[in-house]
Amino acid sequence: MLATSGPYCIFIHGGGDGARNPWSIPQRRLTYYLLVCSLSGEEQIVVGGKPFAIPARGCYLVPPKVLHDLGSKRGSRPAWIHFDVMWNPRRAYAPHPGPYDSNLSASARFIQPPPEEVWGVDLPVVVPKPLQEIFAQTIPRIIALFQRDDHLAYLEATTTLSTLMLTWVAAESKRRTPGAGFDLESRFARAELQARQSLGAGFSVTDFARAANLSRTQFTVQYTKIRGITPGSFLRQERLRQAEALLARSDLPLARIGAMVGYPDPSVFGRVFRAVHGQSPKLWRKANG
Repeated sequence: MLATSGPYCIFIHGGGDGARNPWSIPQRRLTYYLLVCSLSGEEQIVVGGKPFAIPARGCYLVPPKVLHDLGSKRGSRPAWIHFDVMWNPRRAYAPHPGPYDSNLSASARFIQPPPEEVWGVDLPVVVPKPLQEIFAQTIPRIIALFQRDDHLAYLEATTTLSTLMLTWVAAESKRRTPGAGFDLESRFARAELQARQSLGAGFSVTDFARAANLSRTQFTVQYTKIRGITPGSFLRQERLRQAEALLARSDLPLARIGAMVGYPDPSVFGRVFRAVHGQSPKLWRKANG
């Protein structure tokens, strides 16, 4: 997994390398991601209408759907990896487009999401200079692992590629304005998941804010604005929701249920429950159990 949310998992379609005489792949769109390192020779590419000169050992990423022209006027030795990030049970059957294949209408169901949707940041086409050598060394290794007839080697290849992309995503996140690495919705979703799993441990609003990597004040303001309720209200609702499920589906003692959802004091549990339901947990269980 390498994403802020969603059913994402690196899947390598193919990879290879080899010297090519002057070559060109014009006017193409891909449904998946293409990661390339020019192991030797310069390449001249155009991605999304912008030209880029790729030096020897330079690396670049072509995202899905973007129109591009790739090639080398004098020849080069590209090492390339085609990969998906979103789960699709038939993604191994995605068609491979060729030159002048700029229409994806026949393969729309295979189109992968853009980087910003997956990782919370948009990635530039060219791998930044501080990371170029890391990519230049690692991409051939991933390809070698992928080409081995060994499921463990393939697992290592996908894991290595995930780690490589994480290195880039982390660097891009740090380069930008602090806090821009993940959108607020993704932060809140991750924090809410952690909250639901940690209510019995006395999960507080401060813990909630920390899970979203925000100060308590920032988190309270932004969460209330976007969700329409305060973080404290969300935690109270989740505690009572889990308590209702336990009361209706189990024979656990009331005190035990209260502690499991974050109310170790039975009197506090009873008071909060009555304030919402108008009756004690015991009476509510008899009526709904």
